[in-house]
Amino acid sequence: MPTARFASIQTRTIKWLYILALSMVAILTMSGQVLVQWSLSALQGDATTVNVAGRQRMLSQRIPRIILALDASRRSSMSDPSDVELPLQTVEELRDSLKVWRANHLGLANASSAVGFSRAEKLSEKGQTLFRAVSNSQPINELFAKIEPDFRRVEKIATSVIQRMADPNEELIPSEERIALLKHSDAFLASMDAIVARYEFEAKQRVGRLQRIERGLLIATLLVLACEGLFIFSPAIASLDRAFQRLKSVTDQLESAKKSAEQANHAKTQFLARVSHELRTPLHAILGMLGLIRQGRLTHGQKQRADLAYKASRTLRHLVDDLLDISSVEGGSALTLHLERTNVSQVTYDCVSLMSQHARRKRLKLTAISELPGGAECLMDEYRLRQILINLIQNAIRYTSTGEIECRTWLEKSVQPPEASDQVWLHVTVRDTGCGIAPENLDRIFENFVRINPQDESRLIGPRLGLGLPITASLVAMMHGTMTVESRLGTGSTFSIRLPTVLSKSDDVLHQPKSNSRISSQESQQDETSHSLVTALVVDDSKVNRLLLRDYLKRLGIRALTTNSLTRALSLYEERTPKLVLLDLQVGQQQSLGLASSIRALPSGSQTLIYFITADSHFTLECCPLEIGVAGILNKPIEFDELCAELKPVLQTLDRPQPHGVPQCPTEFDALRAELRRMLAEQLPAEISQLNEAFASQDYKTVQLIAHRLRGSAANAGWTELAEATAKLEAQPTSPLCVVTVATMVPKVSAIGR
Repeated sequence: MPTARFASIQTRTIKWLYILALSMVAILTMSGQVLVQWSLSALQGDATTVNVAGRQRMLSQRIPRIILALDASRRSSMSDPSDVELPLQTVEELRDSLKVWRANHLGLANASSAVGFSRAEKLSEKGQTLFRAVSNSQPINELFAKIEPDFRRVEKIATSVIQRMADPNEELIPSEERIALLKHSDAFLASMDAIVARYEFEAKQRVGRLQRIERGLLIATLLVLACEGLFIFSPAIASLDRAFQRLKSVTDQLESAKKSAEQANHAKTQFLARVSHELRTPLHAILGMLGLIRQGRLTHGQKQRADLAYKASRTLRHLVDDLLDISSVEGGSALTLHLERTNVSQVTYDCVSLMSQHARRKRLKLTAISELPGGAECLMDEYRLRQILINLIQNAIRYTSTGEIECRTWLEKSVQPPEASDQVWLHVTVRDTGCGIAPENLDRIFENFVRINPQDESRLIGPRLGLGLPITASLVAMMHGTMTVESRLGTGSTFSIRLPTVLSKSDDVLHQPKSNSRISSQESQQDETSHSLVTALVVDDSKVNRLLLRDYLKRLGIRALTTNSLTRALSLYEERTPKLVLLDLQVGQQQSLGLASSIRALPSGSQTLIYFITADSHFTLECCPLEIGVAGILNKPIEFDELCAELKPVLQTLDRPQPHGVPQCPTEFDALRAELRRMLAEQLPAEISQLNEAFASQDYKTVQLIAHRLRGSAANAGWTELAEATAKLEAQPTSPLCVVTVATMVPKVSAIGR
């Protein structure tokens, strides 16, 4: 894009300008440091030179004074012969002063480093030295040339005096030399004053020039920094601000898109949950009716069609369950766990037995191997464990054409502190000899609605939404376990699950002998249900559901008392004292919970088993008060086999007489359908009257409840037109047209019902 290219060029330009500015600042800084060092060196040399020149001036006064003092002492000794010795201290002082005076003069005149002259490189600006030079300036050289005769004359006189001091009778300094000494020493002193003044003047000039250079460097540095801020930092900040605004705009767009996607996903999840929930009620009736038809006396063709419809209904039921589970996970509502004592070996055998028919249909060997110690029970959610095993076994059967499938379970001791020694790991592996999975697809198989080989699905059996493994992975994660898969194309796959659990017994069952038992699909047989008659109370507001449950319980050898009234239910319980209560929450959740509490408060209530029936998959035992002591939750649609599995371990503990036979007739389903239609025709006028009253009082919640109840009854009775009309009314409870449409169908339904 042109804008991006321009931004890239601008960024590179700013970068190089910034590097150039930093380099210039660094050079100026280093120059300033060098200048400071040279300044210090020059100032030190100037100070030494001025000091030496000052000492030279003092020595030029001191030497004549010493000579005159010695001469006066000699003259005194010559007038007084007894005092012939000159002061030794004065003589040595003269020698030392003359020596220093001579050395300083030569050093200053020749610009020696001994007297402070620097040997650094000489820099000049317009003919003037910027730093301490290696020689004197022209004016100073001229002054030294001027005083050179005076220096020589004074030096010669001083040397002669020192030589004459060896002869005590000789005059130290004649009169003409005395006059010459005074004359030349005064001239030397005057010239030295001029030289010292010149040294100080030149030092001040150098300091001034250094100060100007330093100020220039400072100004240049400030100018570079100002240009850096104006031409580099200001555009850079503006560019960053533009980039930030673009980033903020993109972030806002992404956030908006994310919210839109989340809203769409939430709407999709709610739709899936609502549709799946609404499908449970008609599925309950469909599976029940098909179960009754299959148990009747049918011809071979009728049995094939009934079996096909039953299998399709079960597949639809599994799809509904999967959609509900995945919508719960995606909707943010965590799937709840109900921990109970679970015989893992028995659960494994039950799942293998349940899936053995599918394995035999494909001529596969399905084997369950349990290496758990005998009698070992773990605290875990039995329903979720069954769901995990069935999903894995079903997936293995679906993608295996020939060979075998093996489901193996065993326990592993958990490495925990002594106080947690009863914690173990449950290992479950499902191995198959199927087509296998490519390495690049091992992660994708756990994504929702992902199918690796959709072109091969025509040969697969069962639902193919791509939800089995994602739901299994979510369940394993919810149970704080891990799930791994190993697979090779053409060889097969092995799914391994590791779940933390706790042994329900305090003794160390891990050290007991392992059962190492197995069951295969060739050996599994379907148990026949034969329970003796006990009394059960069924409370449901739908006549269809009451009729189905009554027939189910009758086949189990259980006498059913049915009612749709909570008050009547409590009276029936007090009269008959049933040992089993099936209570539908559709009657009213709070009222149903109140009825359960009232039953528990009765003297015989503690021995009664209470089950709740609901189409809401999110309603679990955790939603029930502990004091009620609910035995279990039955989720719609309820199949006969599931009701058998749920009540079988319970009924084994009850005392009951021998069951009575249940007659079968070919017209049983037709008679049941006719009875359902007759009951609906009888109750429809009263339902419509209540519907009109609720609509007139704008009680739309009651309108929806009545429409929902009529829709389920109409669907079970086979009245599609009435079911569709009540479904529209349930979706639009404020629509007068929908109410009128339902009301106008009363005569037609009543006529057919009769």
